[in-house]
Amino acid sequence: MTVKKESEKLINVMLEKSQEAFLLAIEIYNKPTIKYKVEGFTFFICNAWELMLKAYMIKNELPIHYNKKNINRTISLTDAIKKIMTNSKDPIRINLEAVVGLRNMANHLIVPEYAIMFNDIFMACVVNFSNKLHQYFDISINDKLPTNYITMFLPSPQDSIQIIHKYNKEIKAKYEATKKYIDHILVETSNNDIVPQTMAITYQIAVKQVKNISDADFKISKTSPKDAELKVVHKAVDSSLTHPLSNKQVLAYVNQELTKQNIQITPVSDGAKTHFTTYAFNLYNKHFKMKDVPEFAYKHKLGENWSYTYSYELTQKIIDDICNDPDMFKKIKEALK
Repeated sequence: MTVKKESEKLINVMLEKSQEAFLLAIEIYNKPTIKYKVEGFTFFICNAWELMLKAYMIKNELPIHYNKKNINRTISLTDAIKKIMTNSKDPIRINLEAVVGLRNMANHLIVPEYAIMFNDIFMACVVNFSNKLHQYFDISINDKLPTNYITMFLPSPQDSIQIIHKYNKEIKAKYEATKKYIDHILVETSNNDIVPQTMAITYQIAVKQVKNISDADFKISKTSPKDAELKVVHKAVDSSLTHPLSNKQVLAYVNQELTKQNIQITPVSDGAKTHFTTYAFNLYNKHFKMKDVPEFAYKHKLGENWSYTYSYELTQKIIDDICNDPDMFKKIKEALK
């Protein structure tokens, strides 16, 4: 067997184990009967990343062993991250290093509340792994697990006061220090108060004080309990957070996921394209009236002109609909006639 074939065989074994570790990480975290979920998730997701990154290094003929005398072992995950993701400001690298840091302390001082603190970071780490696996090796994890199953169960939030009074001083101090660190890296990676989705998948609402009351979506004032009113806010405070995607970004995101899942759209006519195009998007919007659904579309008005931006929820719906019926756009075109 040639050296090249031996390397290919080793890479395939490592990638298979990497995907198994990834699936175990999600299964452990989402299983309600398991209390060891934070520790279990970090062990297996880090194992998945380490195997994948080292397979990528072998693929690119980079050494994965320490070049030191009397040391016959492969490099650490931390070193592998630095060798491949050379930009220390890359949100994907920062996200993964945060998860590695939690894994390194997972043998002690971990309490269930860490799942609340890290949930958004864990979710981004899962999505980043899926994207890198496809980027590096053209492998879609969706062949083993549908897109809608790659999600993280959100733990019930608890008041920090409860945490302070629940544990001893050492655990409380470690928890507060970790929370301070997470808050710091979220601020460091954010741009105009928007945290990149590769760092932490979050849903953020901005509240600010305005001078002109007509510009306010809701108002806060002192009142007696009997005069208090509850008002439902229907309008998004900041559409750049709730609906951040342009037409072009929706197309790119949907096509990226379709490519990963090796799904082609049935052409609407002879010679038409088999990916998600502007024409297909317009058909979809017209048929399902998505621009009228606040959850999916936000209308920006400027004088007599207007434009739309879209939410990530819309992209997921489009992907799910296409996966369920690749002939959908051809059918919609016929229906609209």
